[in-house]
Amino acid sequence: MVNTGKASHGCAVCRQRRIKCDLARPACSQCIKAGWECPGPKVQADVIFKDQTALVMRKAGSDTPNSWTSDSAPRSPGFIRAVSPPTSDRGTAFFMHQYSFSGNAASNLNKSRGLHEYLPNLLRDEPGNGPLKAIVAAAGLAALSSTGNAKTWAAESYRLYNQAIRQLQHALSGSLTACSDGTLAAMMLMSTFEIFKAIASGDLDSMKFYWDHTIAAGRCIGLRGPAQFRGDVQLKMFLELRRTIFMTCHQLQTSIPSEIETWSSWAESALQPDELCSNRFTEINVRLSNIRAGLKLRGVTTPKTIITELLPIEEQLNEWKETVPRAWQIETFRSTDQDIVSTKMWQSRYDMYEDFWKAVVWNGFRAVRMVVHEAIIKAIVNSRAMAYQDQLQLSVAALKETVDDVCASVPYLLGYYRRDGSGSIAQTQEPQSASLPIPGGWLLVWPLFQAAMVRTTPRSQRDCIAEVLRHIGLTMGLKLAISMAEVLAKNDTILADGDSWLTGDFTVLK
Repeated sequence: MVNTGKASHGCAVCRQRRIKCDLARPACSQCIKAGWECPGPKVQADVIFKDQTALVMRKAGSDTPNSWTSDSAPRSPGFIRAVSPPTSDRGTAFFMHQYSFSGNAASNLNKSRGLHEYLPNLLRDEPGNGPLKAIVAAAGLAALSSTGNAKTWAAESYRLYNQAIRQLQHALSGSLTACSDGTLAAMMLMSTFEIFKAIASGDLDSMKFYWDHTIAAGRCIGLRGPAQFRGDVQLKMFLELRRTIFMTCHQLQTSIPSEIETWSSWAESALQPDELCSNRFTEINVRLSNIRAGLKLRGVTTPKTIITELLPIEEQLNEWKETVPRAWQIETFRSTDQDIVSTKMWQSRYDMYEDFWKAVVWNGFRAVRMVVHEAIIKAIVNSRAMAYQDQLQLSVAALKETVDDVCASVPYLLGYYRRDGSGSIAQTQEPQSASLPIPGGWLLVWPLFQAAMVRTTPRSQRDCIAEVLRHIGLTMGLKLAISMAEVLAKNDTILADGDSWLTGDFTVLK
């Protein structure tokens, strides 16, 4: 049954003694200090789902004699059925709880965009043999199994994934369903499942399948044509897919498909006036990806060439930053809340945005800027050329500023601060609560990891980012984030050490 109460997440010892548990694993600090044997805090599955089978059976067997007629036969135990939601429903509920988010919760503006907020309507309207229901349940179970290391749920997630593949193949064979909204959403979520699968099983071929599903979804966008942007659902799916393509191409140092600029032009009519600047950001992303792919293909390592080709991108980024509409402006604050400061906030700073989607685009801007300056610094350091020391200092300062900006987006994207209807800022939840949804965590994972891995990030800041990634991973069932936190905590590897950081040793937790 769904647990609608606010359950405690602390270990059994702290709950019994009625003291606050810090939720540390494998044993909390309170138990360690007192010398108690700590069973560890509750896992996510125990928080969200409460097994009440025994209670239901007791109630079913405790009917009073007055409720039976004299000629009634005793109730056979064989007729007592456990009341428990299907496993697939648990997966769907967990995914919608942690990975679907309405932007309206982050803003008082109705136009705000969130993450996967279109899924409830698509799931409701999908026919019984559609692939979307199966892949949502599969992705949810894959994540949920990670929170409690439940192998049976992991096996069920694979079964549902294979079912979704078969249903998708059937949908692609139909003229009406091949390019439907549900089919496109299913393709995009299959990419998400491949990330869960790669980290959980150690099968790094899944990263290739992740890219294959992403490209297939892009082709679906192309086949749907310019008329597809008839509503907000179609626009939201495209914006989400475009962000994924940008992120992956920059990680792989490959060119962004040229078609994406065409698709972006199709979407212009559906964008709000103050959102059109996102298309200009698309153009910068395409230019950068083409430049970096060309440098990689030619094997260029000389600082002069790299600086000459990449600095114009920095200038375009700064121009974009200075010309965005007022609605895109960022407000910076300092927190006095010591609980949040000590765990999820770097140097007490947090930034506020008009809505969730704009915060994500800003982090995309920062990710691109880190790519530019990390490449410049790597070229200068490796060549040991003294002539570029001024540029080296400028790039170091740019990286430090950008990493701080990414860290300052964490409290907003994790939902610790929101604007109410009057525009005032209020704290919304306890940062240690593992049951409250943090869908923004899914979109923070790569920017945070990239920020921690640049060479200018100090150890203290790296540890702070690792703690946030660990919290995201434990709350959302995302082993990718937990493994990233382990990488950051155990060594001082940086992005420039190689291109393997995308599919590197993220299989430490099997």
